[in-house]
Amino acid sequence: MYFRLLALMLMLLISSHASAARYSVHVGPNGYEPYSIIERNGMDVSYSGVMFDLLDGFETANPEFERTHSLLTRKRANLKMANGEAVDLMFNSPLFVSDEVMNHYKFTDPLVTSKDVVITHKNNGLDYKSVADLFGKKVGAIRGYSYGKFDDLIRGGLINVVRLDHH
Repeated sequence: MYFRLLALMLMLLISSHASAARYSVHVGPNGYEPYSIIERNGMDVSYSGVMFDLLDGFETANPEFERTHSLLTRKRANLKMANGEAVDLMFNSPLFVSDEVMNHYKFTDPLVTSKDVVITHKNNGLDYKSVADLFGKKVGAIRGYSYGKFDDLIRGGLINVVRLDHH
């Protein structure tokens, strides 16, 4: 299902460009595991994960397409699009896209969905039913990640966050 949708999306997208066989995949610099995994070794960057597996399958079935990669933050992608530059394919979540951007650009339906969950030790005593259950609690979060509706509560001090590296 995802492969067919991805193949259709890429064919429609790429057929509108002058060099139809090349397309660029823009990836956030931190990746989004397990969908997009970014590994750096000096100047070398390698890309892997579920989305790249799907693209590999697409290219195996359609060898006339050639993929390039670039690291691109959401903010820079917005600037490129505002300047009329094409952004062929970018892995994204509506959680990280402002209403202004959503109203100004056309996005496909999601190819893959995910969600954030609250995980705690069963003996902790936290019975999470709503965000208010986290008020005054110390919560771990991955450094550099955004948590949508929780971000304003974190900035406002209602939820105490300890930032952790994702490695």
